[in-house]
Amino acid sequence: MLQGLASGLTQQEIADAEYLSVPSVKRTVATLRKKLEAPTDFVLGVKAVLQGFVSEPVAIQTDHLRDPWGSKVALRRIPK
Repeated sequence: MLQGLASGLTQQEIADAEYLSVPSVKRTVATLRKKLEAPTDFVLGVKAVLQGFVSEPVAIQTDHLRDPWGSKVALRRIPK
């Protein structure tokens, strides 16, 4: 989750990518924000990078591809 936030993903996009419910992501992010004393998701992502919890942010393509049955395909990293 921290890597997703550091990369600029929304909580909905993180939930989709990790196959979690949005309430689960919101609850976890709220706990992390409290522990790291971060007032916003953005600040949480920045603090996660600065404190070494995650690697540098990566560009992630967030448009979800769908197969014919409507299931979501995982997010893809954009090549440099």
